Parts: sequence; C-alpha cells; structure tokens
Amino acid sequence: MSAILLLGGEEERDIFAAKLAFRDGPSACPLMVFASSPGAGAEERLGAVQAAGQLKLSFRAVDTVTNFSTMIPDLQAAGVTHVLLVTSGYHMPRATAIAEIMLGSCNITFEAWPVECAATVDGRREPKWRTYRDVLRARIWSITGWDFLWLAKVLVRLVRCCRGY
Repeated sequence: MSAILLLGGEEERDIFAAKLAFRDGPSACPLMVFASSPGAGAEERLGAVQAAGQLKLSFRAVDTVTNFSTMIPDLQAAGVTHVLLVTSGYHMPRATAIAEIMLGSCNITFEAWPVECAATVDGRREPKWRTYRDVLRARIWSITGWDFLWLAKVLVRLVRCCRGY
C-alpha cells in the first residue's frame, strides 16, 4: 500500500500533500497522509483528507530524524510499503538521505516529491553538516532503535531559550 509521508512545517507542503492525496480525482479514495510535525493550520489545509478519514497527524517529532522514527511504526501498522515523501525542495536532499536508511531498513520504498516553497525559490540550502549528522543518527537508529528524541527535545528547548523564544 502506498501513502504520503508529509514532513510538515510549511503551508505549501500541506497544500501540495492534500492535492497529491487526491491525485486520482476528487471522487476516488485519497491516499493516506501521515503528517509529522505539521505546522499551524495544517488540519484546515488537510481538511479534505481528514474528512475522508485518511489523515494521521503526529506532533511527536522535533526534527527530521524523529519525523521518520516516530512515523515508521504508524506506517508499518497501516501496512504501508511505499511512501511518497513530501517536503520542501531545499530540505529534500537531507530527507532522502535519512529515508534511504530509515525507511529502507524497514523495507519501505519511497519516492521524493519536493515542494517549491518560498524558501526554495529564494535559494535556501541546508548546510551539509546537518545531512552528515542526521545520516549518522539514522544509521544508529537502524542498528539500535535509538533516535535520541529525548536529546533532540532538550537541544530544541536550549536553542529556543538562547534565542529568546
């Protein structure tokens, strides 16, 4: 079974995923959408998918690695074997590097569906060190099952505190 794995955070991603879910037409049953860390207003933007009973929202993740580690059990429980991976174009290289390891270790195949959003159009790129760091974390997860969610939560709080959020 195929499904959409939406790495949330930007409005354009939600809108794109909602359209992709109904790619076989408005009267067809939409693809299931698993949305990890959706941004504010995602429920509204994904309302048609939710109304069809095909939306699974998760607010457990705090970063890209935990987007995967927290959603993989849900994907497996639903019998998903293939994922349409939706995220911003600038974020897709890191997301696919992680997906190859984490989804691959669970025998879930994927296709990348990058979304053109404002940050992508503006030429935003993620630094390579983030990919290297997350690939290492993904490999550790694939061997041990440890995603370091607890550490990621602490670091997120620390960064927010230092930035005055």
